[in-house]
Amino acid sequence: MSTKIANTLKTWGLTPWQIVVGVAFVACWFTTLRPMPEAVAQLNATVTELSTKVEVHAVLIQQMLELRHEHTDMRRDLDVIIGKLQASHSQGEGNDR
Repeated sequence: MSTKIANTLKTWGLTPWQIVVGVAFVACWFTTLRPMPEAVAQLNATVTELSTKVEVHAVLIQQMLELRHEHTDMRRDLDVIIGKLQASHSQGEGNDR
């Protein structure tokens, strides 16, 4: 049996040590890279989750900025109304005297 294997290896141009190293390499590849698809899937899920969170945060920040601008506009409008009320109140007091 071993002579058959030795003859086959000779026809392929390989030595027994090359076969041992090749088998060890393949075994190493299967043990280190085989779990990689699961790790890649987990990484992909994590990236998707984080990108979703970033998108949600971006929308929230945009809405907060819009609310801040609306608040600023409302304060400006209120200042104008208060100014008009004070002006009309002071004119009304001036007419009473």
